[in-house]
Amino acid sequence: MENKFLDRVSDLIQNKTARQSITAELESHILDKADYYEEIGYSKEVAMQKATEEMGNPDDTAVPLNALYKRGAAKNIWSILTAAFVVLIGLFCFDVIQIGRMFRYFEREFVMTHSVLYDIISFIICAAFVLLIYMAYRQKNIISSVLIFAAVIMVTAADYPNIVYYEGLSLGLFQPVVYPLVMVLFHGISGYCDSIFVRCYVSDSEASFCRIGALLIYLLLFIASLALIISIYRQRRMKKGRCLYKPVRIICSVTGITLAVTLIIMSVSILSAWSGIEDKRLENQSAKEYAIDSLLNIDLTEGLETITEKLSEEGYECFITRPKCLEFRRGLNGVYISVFYFMDDYSFKFHDMSDNEDSSMYLTKEEQSQIKEGMSLGEFLSLGFYRKVDSMEKAYNSDGENMTFDFSFSLNSNSNESYQCHFIYNNEKGEFVLSEFGKIRY
Repeated sequence: MENKFLDRVSDLIQNKTARQSITAELESHILDKADYYEEIGYSKEVAMQKATEEMGNPDDTAVPLNALYKRGAAKNIWSILTAAFVVLIGLFCFDVIQIGRMFRYFEREFVMTHSVLYDIISFIICAAFVLLIYMAYRQKNIISSVLIFAAVIMVTAADYPNIVYYEGLSLGLFQPVVYPLVMVLFHGISGYCDSIFVRCYVSDSEASFCRIGALLIYLLLFIASLALIISIYRQRRMKKGRCLYKPVRIICSVTGITLAVTLIIMSVSILSAWSGIEDKRLENQSAKEYAIDSLLNIDLTEGLETITEKLSEEGYECFITRPKCLEFRRGLNGVYISVFYFMDDYSFKFHDMSDNEDSSMYLTKEEQSQIKEGMSLGEFLSLGFYRKVDSMEKAYNSDGENMTFDFSFSLNSNSNESYQCHFIYNNEKGEFVLSEFGKIRY
């Protein structure tokens, strides 16, 4: 029907989808009132006029209707975003996106490495949790609240194998975001800077603090999401529940401030590390050469205790102790020496995990051609390119026989293959002799 009131309201409704349904509902109200006035004796024209006048000012009517629709649309949008976030969390937690284990720094059978990429992803995940909880609180969105709580529970459900078979709840998604704060606590800002581009190894003590921090974050998110669901539900049931909104606000504030501090530390450290990246590469190469020289000079016959004491005297710190395994590092870099032992047999292995992309550090074909079977270790070392090794291992058997020395190289920048030289100790010659060399097959 033609009506100036309806035409004006229709013009003021911004959303085209909602415009038709809103005007139809208003028209229905006007017709119902007009019918009432006709029943009590007014003419059709006068009844329609009075019914329209009772609807009030069309401008005043359109404003709250516009706002109401916007809130409803915003709720739908945030519910969809929350659902997408829950799906992503599920992909992480159940290893559909298979990087989940690398987020867990507390693993007994693995030496875990740190990467700044893990810190960034973990930071985004935690920030998204806080933002979604805050938006659900602002909108009193019960759907988003339930979805967030489901995501929080999902993080623990994915830890079931750890709970049953290993050390318990790891909450790996939240551990890397705590790592910058832990490094500042243990080593200062410069320590975190040192660990950014070298995949630094995480010590047992650092991993324990990361785990405790992750647990605290999890508990805060669990309490906030559960309190939010209860508050919204009780408010809808017309019961007192507003008091539970207070912990939600406090948790969002505390977690937000913590994340802001973490972001500042990460940003400053990354910028600082980028500005000094060439110096850092030289430092890592120096640490690598020092570790190689340390391993070359180790006399396997001196005994495990004597050798580890000498490593300590050279500045190496035992930062991880596990059954039948010790890990030594000297400074915060991608280099470490591992010690494996069983009864009186033991081996020392140098590892380089500094992600050096310098092409000069790959073993060339010309260098490969200079390696001959039967050559002594001294002859091999005189070639000089042993300093390009990715890893090097010295092994000792208690009977004095079958002592070995292995060198592993990366072949080139276009290949993931490695080249290994295997030396066996020759008792007659009193030196290590190359017994075999070639590509390592995995």
